Amino acid sequence: MRRSLVLDVGGFRPGFEGSQDYDLILRVTERARRIHHIARSMYHWRQLPTSTAGDPTSKMYAYDAGRRAVQDHCDRLGIDAIVEFQDLLGTYRVRRILSEHPLVSIIIPTRGTNGRVWGIERCYVVDAVRSIVEKSTYGNVEFVVVADTDTPTSAIDALERIAGDRLKVIWYDAEFNFSEKVNLGRVHASGNLLLLLNDDIEVISADFLETMVGLALDSDVGSVGAKLLFSDGTIQHAGHVYQPNPDHIFFRWHSSELGPRGLLVMDREVIGSTAACLLVRAEVYDEVGGFSPAFRSNFNDVDFAIKLNEAGYRNVVSCHAQLYHFESVSRNPVVTPEEHEMLLARWAPQLASDRYFNPNLEPYRSDWVERGGR
Repeated sequence: MRRSLVLDVGGFRPGFEGSQDYDLILRVTERARRIHHIARSMYHWRQLPTSTAGDPTSKMYAYDAGRRAVQDHCDRLGIDAIVEFQDLLGTYRVRRILSEHPLVSIIIPTRGTNGRVWGIERCYVVDAVRSIVEKSTYGNVEFVVVADTDTPTSAIDALERIAGDRLKVIWYDAEFNFSEKVNLGRVHASGNLLLLLNDDIEVISADFLETMVGLALDSDVGSVGAKLLFSDGTIQHAGHVYQPNPDHIFFRWHSSELGPRGLLVMDREVIGSTAACLLVRAEVYDEVGGFSPAFRSNFNDVDFAIKLNEAGYRNVVSCHAQLYHFESVSRNPVVTPEEHEMLLARWAPQLASDRYFNPNLEPYRSDWVERGGR
């Protein structure tokens, strides 16, 4: 850290013993022009039995100091939030307090497909909307359902009963193109916030929308993703990684696992997130041109995420917004070589330089294994 900057922010502060370096770094980041990461192992650290690295419970006061450091950081930046302890010592949840609840337009492309989950027959889009109506604590929403013309009348009737006057049904009469359906939904959306949602979703966290909205309202945030679980409780999505092929982070790990350094229990910046559950401000969606119809089935969310990055926005994923995703039950998930080639032709340099993936980790993997490790 530049000496003048450290002196300018007041150096170490008394009252933050055990986390005084954490507090200092947070204050420095508020004023630093640039922060650079050197992706090399520059030194080794001896772990002592009396240190928190050797025994996490040896200095419990340090965690309280760490929580207060984060709370002070939020207060200085004008972020209305409460910083809470988590079960994993040394990690904290920044729970944002919403002063307003802007309208969220939930855009759901569908064809009213039926299937079985947990041994029970369901119409996916009907149960997705029902789970939001019955479980979500965020009331200011509208449902923009973009339905193929062959969607069963029974599904539309059920949606009207569940969502009432909050439902808009937009008919789509063309060959399947996920991007076109989402863009059509955006045209008919009234909200300042757009939640792109697959029809094979079910709510787990009642406050998932409050959590995602609190992050999406930051002016430099482009999109907010969620932690999605398969029906068996394993992870379908916890953010994307491009190294260089697009992949889901910690795919198929169990939802109870913490991940390296607690990555799976912390909100974090990522290169991008899946459009199966993605919140974005309408103005930002329009600014980057929405979804590209060239990506009819796959990689439309990858293309969108990179466009957001190129426009200077940050993409965030929240582990506290959790939903089930019964992935690709209503369409063929196979990625064609043509789709992959088109993505590479458009974004090869960006795919090869995911700034959230350390070059000391094994490429073509999504589970943070060191090169030469297992």
